Amino acid sequence: MDAVVYNAILNRAKVRHAQVFTSNGTWTCPSGVNQVFITACGGGGGGGCAYSYSNLPGSAGGTTSFDVLLSLVGGSGGNSGGQSVGAGAGAGNGQNGETGFHNSGTGYSPEFGGSGGASLGPQTSRAGQVGAYPTAGNNGKLGAGGSGASGQSGGSTGSACGGGGADWVKDHPINVTSGTVYNITIGAGGSGGTGGSANGGSGGAGYMKIVWYA
Repeated sequence: MDAVVYNAILNRAKVRHAQVFTSNGTWTCPSGVNQVFITACGGGGGGGCAYSYSNLPGSAGGTTSFDVLLSLVGGSGGNSGGQSVGAGAGAGNGQNGETGFHNSGTGYSPEFGGSGGASLGPQTSRAGQVGAYPTAGNNGKLGAGGSGASGQSGGSTGSACGGGGADWVKDHPINVTSGTVYNITIGAGGSGGTGGSANGGSGGAGYMKIVWYA
């Protein structure tokens, strides 16, 4: 019989416990517990900021980890600079951020900010938006990338890529040792690019839920 299935059968007669982390901390394995189930994601990347084709990228999201036993990389920051810049974000299971729609004309026409990559983890978010130009990016949620911003300078227009979604897991089993203290690291969301007429959105912060039966 598969070990995961065997433990699931044993757990039916036990009480389910859970602890959620949204910032760094420690978790001490209770007596008699030899396996936990992790739902978690890294930090989403920040959306880029477009300003007269200048490169004003967002920063990468941080890594979320369960000591040395699990590491979930954050999404990379969205690039910027116009339509020619592809979706330059994403990590692991996270989707890439999308390039914003580029309008080469002048004036205050509506534009898209680039969509943030979805973490596909505890929650998903696609943070792109349409709005009156210039348009700031929206912030991501729980490992999702922030959206890219559109901007203008001297009649020139541009749009930026959204930040990438982070690595994630859901109910991922990890073998642990009773009495051991495990370090928990929660990745921060990346910052949106700044300096233009509208800023990129911030990436969503990381998250971790530990579930065990005792």
